[in-house]
Parts: sequence; structure tokens; C-alpha cells
Amino acid sequence: MKAGVNAVNVLLLPVSWMYGFVMIVRNWLYAVGAFRTHPVGVPVISVGNLTTGGSGKTPLVEYIVERLLEEHQVVAVVSRGYKRSTTGTHVVSDGRSVLSTADKSGDEPYQIAMKYPSARVVVDEERVRGAEYAVRNLGASVIVLDDGFQHRSIRRDLDVLVIDVERPPQRSAMLPAGRRREPLSALKRAQAIIYSRWSDSDGPRVDKEVSERTPVPRFRAVFRTGSAVRLDNGVRESAGLIRGKRCLGFCGIARPEAFRKTLVECGAMVKDLLVYPDHYAYRDKEADRIVKRGSELGVDLFVTTEKDAVRLSDGFTKRFHPGFPLYYLEVRADIVEKADFTAVLKGLIRS
Repeated sequence: MKAGVNAVNVLLLPVSWMYGFVMIVRNWLYAVGAFRTHPVGVPVISVGNLTTGGSGKTPLVEYIVERLLEEHQVVAVVSRGYKRSTTGTHVVSDGRSVLSTADKSGDEPYQIAMKYPSARVVVDEERVRGAEYAVRNLGASVIVLDDGFQHRSIRRDLDVLVIDVERPPQRSAMLPAGRRREPLSALKRAQAIIYSRWSDSDGPRVDKEVSERTPVPRFRAVFRTGSAVRLDNGVRESAGLIRGKRCLGFCGIARPEAFRKTLVECGAMVKDLLVYPDHYAYRDKEADRIVKRGSELGVDLFVTTEKDAVRLSDGFTKRFHPGFPLYYLEVRADIVEKADFTAVLKGLIRS
């Protein structure tokens, strides 16, 4: 299988070279002013990456939102709303109430809206229009642009690039042969870099390679498992409850192996991990298959990710017997250089 995949990637390399050339021309047109960027009247912080899927961007967006809320800012998160059923400008939360569903808004915007009730969340395929709406109609004092590195039509005051040290962009070819969205020269466009999933084994090598291309401030982020939340009643418990328990995990995310690693690090006995496509829309009857598989394995509980949990209906969760409960694990980002990064955000707000 691996050899087959590599062969396909080799065949796709000419397409990747063409795509890369197009991106180089596009970036040059922005650089010389042929393509315009549009200010929206308040500071814009873009959080994005150079690769597709699974870099750990969403926990870092939440981290930035939390820091800005602590500074008493009126924060609006603007996202495309990947795989949502709506189009145009769609308000997920107005800072008082969540007004949408995961299906209408996309799972990640809905997750952020549920986690931070005072934040405004807007999805729009045209980011400038969505940001202007958030400022004009929702009173936003700062915009956090989710997955915005390639969306250059909106002028940003801080361009944060997330690099996963386990799968850095310099290890991948351009789309479609690989996962990289832009040439590595785009690193110079970042104004700050956050290394996600930092480890002392992989991190220093990746940092050396990146620092040779750009001198911008660089920060290290680690992900920590927070609470285990039971879906049938919303009770929050320590993630330690899964230690030593036989569990069945399931997820529809870009990097299912990262979820398995989290379960193992929490001390769970992972009997099986059912993997679905990224952003999978679970049907209620899918729960029956999961429960049946868990019964065959004699598990104590079922576990999924927070991103998957927001896509599960009440009908889905009710198919799990109280004796075999279903939980999701919260994952939180911590930046090692918290004081320095917070100072960057405060400086941006003051300016």
C-alpha cells in the first residue's frame, strides 16, 4: 500500500509543480500590490498553517481567544466553516447565545462558540465580508481569523503560522502530491510561529531549519488533556478516569493516530479505534455499530474527540447504555513562553 501511495504521489508531482508556480505568482501579485488587501477597522490576528489538516490549529485559536477575552476584548472568530450546510454570512454566536448548529456552521466554529459563550463567531467563505459584519453588527474589537494564512484578501496585523513539529511543512511536497499548501518561501510572510506538539526530540531540529528561513519570534506549544466530559449528562470529570479502563475510541479527524496517542498517554487500554473521514457526519445508526463493537470487546467505556462530539446528535448519544458511557476528551494548548506571547497580543491591542 505504501509503495502504491508513493507511486501515485510521484505521478502527481508535475501537478504539484504547476500548483506551486501558481501560488508563487499569486503571492508576488500581493507583494507588488496588484492584488489588494482590505482592512476591517480593528486588529486582525490570523492563525493558519502551510499544510492541510491536523496541525493542532484549533486549540491554539482557542488559546488566543481565551487570552484576548482575559484582556476584556470583544473577540470575533471568523472562519470559512468547512463542510457547513449554509452559504454566505452565517452567525454562529452573537456573544450572548449560540444561534447555530454544527451542521450549519461547521464543527470547529461551533466548538469554539460553545466553549467561549462571550465570543462572537461568524462563518463566511468571504473572510473580509464576515469580518466586516462582526465589526459592524456584533461590535467586535479584534478579529481572530481561523485558518487564514492563505486568505490574503483581508489585511492582518499579526500573521501566526502553526507548524507541527511531528509533520513540518519542509517534509512534504506541494498539493496534491503532498500536504503543503504553499512554497516554503511563504514562511517569510509569517510574523510569529507557534510550534505545535513541541517535543525536545523533534522540536530543536525543526526550529533550526525554520530559523534559517525566517527570523520572526517563535513559540513552543504543547497540548494537554483537560477534562473527560460525559455526553449523556454533560458531567465533567478528570481525564484520569479512563486510566486502566478498557475503552473503544472513535474519531473523524485528520490525524486519528494523534487521538490514539492521547488515549494511551492517559493510561487507557485501547481495545480498538474506529476511524472515520475527517469532519464525518455521524448518523444515529452508526452508534449501533460502535456499541456492538464495544460489546464484543468487553469495553468499559467509549471515548471520542471534542471535535467529533459536537457532530453527534442526541439520538446518537442515547444509543449508548449508561453502563457503557460515552465521553469526549478536551484538549487544551499551552504556550511555553506564555508571558512573551501574551505581551505580543497586548502590544497589538494597544497599537
